Amino acid sequence: MLNKIHILLDNNAYEDVFLVGGAVRDLLIGKEISDYDFLVSEGSVSDIAKLLASNLGGKFFFLKGANYSSKTIRILKEGLQIDISEPKGSNLQEDLLERDFTINSMAIRMSDGALFDSAEGIRDLINKRIRLTSDLAFIKDPVRLIRAYRFVAEMNFQLDERTGILIMEQAPLISQVPSERVRDEIFKILNLKNSADVLYNLWKAGILKIIFPELTLLEKVSAEPQRFHHLNGLEHSFEALRCLERILLFKSPIWHDISEKLTHYLNHIIGGGRKNLQLLKLATLLHDVGKPITMKLDSNKTSFLNHDQEGSIIVEKIARRMRLSKSEIKELKHLVKNHMQPIFIPPENSEAHILKFLSRTYPYTVNITLLSLADRLSSRGQKITLSYILERYRLYKKIIKTSLYYEPPKKLPLNGKEIMKLLNLEPGPTVGIALKMLKGAMIRGEVKDEEDAKAFLLEKFNNLKIKK
Repeated sequence: MLNKIHILLDNNAYEDVFLVGGAVRDLLIGKEISDYDFLVSEGSVSDIAKLLASNLGGKFFFLKGANYSSKTIRILKEGLQIDISEPKGSNLQEDLLERDFTINSMAIRMSDGALFDSAEGIRDLINKRIRLTSDLAFIKDPVRLIRAYRFVAEMNFQLDERTGILIMEQAPLISQVPSERVRDEIFKILNLKNSADVLYNLWKAGILKIIFPELTLLEKVSAEPQRFHHLNGLEHSFEALRCLERILLFKSPIWHDISEKLTHYLNHIIGGGRKNLQLLKLATLLHDVGKPITMKLDSNKTSFLNHDQEGSIIVEKIARRMRLSKSEIKELKHLVKNHMQPIFIPPENSEAHILKFLSRTYPYTVNITLLSLADRLSSRGQKITLSYILERYRLYKKIIKTSLYYEPPKKLPLNGKEIMKLLNLEPGPTVGIALKMLKGAMIRGEVKDEEDAKAFLLEKFNNLKIKK
């Protein structure tokens, strides 16, 4: 792609066009490039954008916002992104020195391949070091506080000592960043295989405490090694996420027959371009946020009755603060609200119980079960035995496999109007309850046709004290 762009620019006599930023970094380390960023010091941004878009077959549009220069055009083409901009400063060097880290502050002139590296980014690439281009970099754009740790993890680099000190000093600046930008950086981290360790480093730096202050109260949920939890509530939450990420490596033979199908499920996009996997990880980190407000000490034993229900309410507030979509909010609430439910499914003769669980939780059953499994594996108190863990592992795999291969009924035998007529109901929430009951019965195999549906609803409605 880069060669095609070079030929197009050369044939049309555009000389002062520079490849800049992360694309230069990736080119120098031999990594495949999907995002190209070009600066135009002379010539027309619009003309070059039209030239590239028409010849590469992409669509282009103007970008607006504080993170873009006064004139930035983006071209999109089948997974490729090309940004064409004017320099933010008065010249190329000023623009490069305004960027976040030295490894992203290099440029290559397209006409002759000349490299510009005023901030010594090549030296930091060689030394595998993430270093700020300027001591003012975090002040100018505090989202870089998060991005520093993401680059460390993505590239397996070390944080420069001076950069690390500035992060600790300037962590409170993250509160100034719009929630959407924070969300996007957090979700990029959640897409990493070792996101638990990255988020834990953000916690130690004081950044995650500002993003998720609800987690702070979990430090007061003490460990109870004589019972279930060998770690306090906060440490347990991070350990649960680590356990989940170990599960998802699929190194255990138990996953081999469903790993491909499970991977496909986890990569499914829910909303805003975000995956099932990322939502599952966020829910795992936050799954116990309801414990501090439900904690009670009775007879030297701590209980957290309904912490899952309370946690789902708190998680909804967090999700709305992060500007997540309605579908994402709904899934997060379900995961936290139901993460304790698989514990109550018996390992013997479990088929009917699994179908009942499926009827209550589908299509979130897989993620709920993975979260519950990670929760179990991260609890290593005296009451958690190896035999119990092995038993849960086999059972949870069975639940997940059942859910992955389950095909929900495409159409219920009765619609709302027909149910109202059958049960002599007025329009209202009771009709919705009846529809939900009918759907669950179909999932469990109790209802197969219209006749079964009528008999089921008449029996249930007569047995339950439901107001008409």
